[in-house]
Amino acid sequence: MSEYAQGEPLYGTGEPDPDVVARMQAEHLVHVSADRDDLMEPRDGDVIWAMSPDGRITHVSREVERWRGFTPAEAAAQTLDEILVPESQAVSLAYFQSLIEVLQRGETPKAFRGPMEYTRKDGGTQWFDVQALPHVSDAGELIVLYGVSRPIDG
Repeated sequence: MSEYAQGEPLYGTGEPDPDVVARMQAEHLVHVSADRDDLMEPRDGDVIWAMSPDGRITHVSREVERWRGFTPAEAAAQTLDEILVPESQAVSLAYFQSLIEVLQRGETPKAFRGPMEYTRKDGGTQWFDVQALPHVSDAGELIVLYGVSRPIDG
């Protein structure tokens, strides 16, 4: 009898890769969403991210460096005004404000999907097709906002 047949872990017990965890969470939200037909399936090259209810970026996948030139740690430390150009900042803030209002009314929030212009480390910009998926507790409170940013023209 194999040692694995006795309940031993097959792949070890180390910490999971944060990029894999974030991708799995984003994929899970895509599959459970009622708006499934409107949602984007994550794929290679996408930047997967997570944002806390207070607007802090808590995770950014490695692909951010390819598209924006920032390491994941650098990108996660940025504020919204460092991440997005002013026009896209306004769209992002309007969505976040509407998300808060919907939750305060006890309604189910909708996902966001639209083009957003991000800043690059080299001073340029990069357009992304962005999808934000709110994950809400049973009590109707925002736990995390998961995102998938797919480069446009890249």
